[in-house]
Amino acid sequence: MKNFILKITFNIYKIIFHEEISPSVLLFLKNLKHITIGYGIAAVGILVFQILGGRILGPEEYGKYALVDSIAMFLHISMLLGISTAAVKYNAEKEDFKRQKKIISTSYLIILFLSLVSVLFFSIFLSQFSRIFTVSKTIFSLAIIFALFYSLYFLAINSLKGLHEMKKLSVFRIGYALFVLIVFGFFILAKYTFFSAVVLSISFAYFIIFLLITINIRKYLSFYFDKFWAKKFLRYGIYATIGGLSFAFLLSFSKLLVNKFLTTIDVGIYNAYFFSSIGIVIFISGIFTTVFFPTASRYARKEPIFKKIKQFSPYLFFGGTPILFVIEWIILNFYGNEYSINYILMFLFVITSILIIIYQLYNWLFLSEGVLGVKLVTVTTVTMALTNTTLSLYLIPTLGLYGAIISIGISYFIGIIFLSLLKEKLYKSNIN
Repeated sequence: MKNFILKITFNIYKIIFHEEISPSVLLFLKNLKHITIGYGIAAVGILVFQILGGRILGPEEYGKYALVDSIAMFLHISMLLGISTAAVKYNAEKEDFKRQKKIISTSYLIILFLSLVSVLFFSIFLSQFSRIFTVSKTIFSLAIIFALFYSLYFLAINSLKGLHEMKKLSVFRIGYALFVLIVFGFFILAKYTFFSAVVLSISFAYFIIFLLITINIRKYLSFYFDKFWAKKFLRYGIYATIGGLSFAFLLSFSKLLVNKFLTTIDVGIYNAYFFSSIGIVIFISGIFTTVFFPTASRYARKEPIFKKIKQFSPYLFFGGTPILFVIEWIILNFYGNEYSINYILMFLFVITSILIIIYQLYNWLFLSEGVLGVKLVTVTTVTMALTNTTLSLYLIPTLGLYGAIISIGISYFIGIIFLSLLKEKLYKSNIN
C-alpha cells in the first residue's frame, strides 16, 4: 500500500512539474507526511469543537466568540512583533546547537517581556479600546487573554518549526485539539453555554501546549540575552509587524465591520461560512507552510520554487474549487438550521479561499528570503489591507455579507499580482 501511494505521488509530481522527484523534495514530503498525519487528526477534533460551539451557542454567542478572536488577532501583534517568525527563519538555516540556543532563548525573553507590557497596556486602557472596537469590556478583556495565550503558543510551536521537529509538532498539535475538546466538554456538562466557554477552552489549550513544548526544548533555553540576534529579530520584526497588522485587517477587520454595520448574529453566520471555507484552507495551507517555510529558508536560490508554485496554481484553482465547495456545504449543514445555506455566498467564500492558498505560498516564500522578502511582503499586505478596508466600508453596508467576502477576495487577488511582479527583485538578490 505504501509503495502504491508513493508511486501515485511520484506520477502526480511528474505530471505537474515535468521532472522526477529529487532527494530534497523527498525529504520535504517525508516531513510533510508527519505534519499531515498529526495535523489531520487534530483537524477532526477542531472541526468537531467549532461545529459544537456554533450549534450549542447559536449565531449570536458564536458571533461574540468571533469578535474576541478577531480583536485578539490585532492585539497579539504587539506581543510578537514578528520575532518568532524571524526566529524560525534564522534557526532553520543551520543546525548548530549553540546558535539555536541563543536564537530560541533570546526570542523567548523578548516575547515574554513584550507580552507582559502589552497585557498591562491594554488592561489600563480597557475602556478606551472597547469603544474603539465597538465591543463590550467583557469581550475586549477576553480578547486580551486570548491574544496572550495565542502568542505564547505561537512562540512555542515556532521554536519547534525552526528546529525541524515535525514529529513533535504533530504530537503537540493533537494534544492541543484534545485539550480544547476536554475543557469545552466540562463547560457543556456544567451547562455553561456562553461564548466565553469557547474562548477559555482554546486559551487553556494554548497555555498547556506552551508549557509542554517549553519543557521539551528546555536544553535550548537560558536567561542569556544575545544582543546580536535581538537586533536581527527587531530589524526583521519591524517589517513583519507592519505586515502582520495589515494581515489582521484582511481577515479580522471584516468581522468587526459586519458587527458595526449589521448584527452580532450576522457575525456568527459569517464566521460559520468563514470557518467552513477560509478556516479549512488556512488550516490546510498551515500544514504545508509549517514544513515549507523552514525548508525554503535553507535555499539560497528561490527561482525554482517560484516556478513550481506557478505550475501548481492552475491545478489548485480548478481542482480545489469543487472539492472545497462540497466540504463547505457539508460543514455548514452540521452547524444546524440557524445557519442557512446560501450557494452564492458559499461560492464567493470558496473562490476567496483558493486565492488565499496561492497568496500564502508566495507570501511564505518571500518571508524565507529574509529582510528583503519581508519588506516586499509588507508593501504588498499594506496595499491589500487598504484595498480591503476601502471596499469593506462601502460594500458591507450595501451588500451585507456578500460585500465582506468580495472585499477580501479582491484584496488577495491584488496581493498575488503584486508578489508575482515583485519576485524579480528576489531573483536579483539571489544573484548578488
